[in-house]
Amino acid sequence: QRKGYIIPGEEEAELINTMQGPPINLDKNKLIYPVGLEPKLNGERCLAVLIKEEVIMYSRSKVEWVAARKAFFVNDIKLLLSFLPRNVTLDGEMFGLNLSRQKINSMIKNPEKFTNKNEINKIAFNVFTYADTKTPAETRYINLTKAYEKYIKAGGSPYRIKIVPMLIVK
Repeated sequence: QRKGYIIPGEEEAELINTMQGPPINLDKNKLIYPVGLEPKLNGERCLAVLIKEEVIMYSRSKVEWVAARKAFFVNDIKLLLSFLPRNVTLDGEMFGLNLSRQKINSMIKNPEKFTNKNEINKIAFNVFTYADTKTPAETRYINLTKAYEKYIKAGGSPYRIKIVPMLIVK
């Protein structure tokens, strides 16, 4: 586990754009294998990074989440990030089964309105990947699942953070 120090010469993390591939037209584009396939979630996109020991969460359009919005997730995100390479950004979605995107958005924006903890506990940060253009997606996924196992062993909540499964097609 990383202890929160910076190696001399190492730069601080910064806000990045979401990792999105271009639309694929199978009539015009040729896929280069292996290809990673992930399920589509209909939640609220979220990126999370640790900057100067503070978890910064922000939207796809780089709008930072206020403290009340991220309060339910900060400790777990910080724990998961402690098992990953320094300065990476988690890329995922806030999602809950059987919850509409509007309901998820409403609950995240105004968590104080929901006194029923079972309701807010239905939402999890579903992590697709972490940003690292030098590491292939398949390797990032392996690193992420290993970090997640350590996160769970260290007491992280399997209800607060989940790893979105990736199928590698070769």
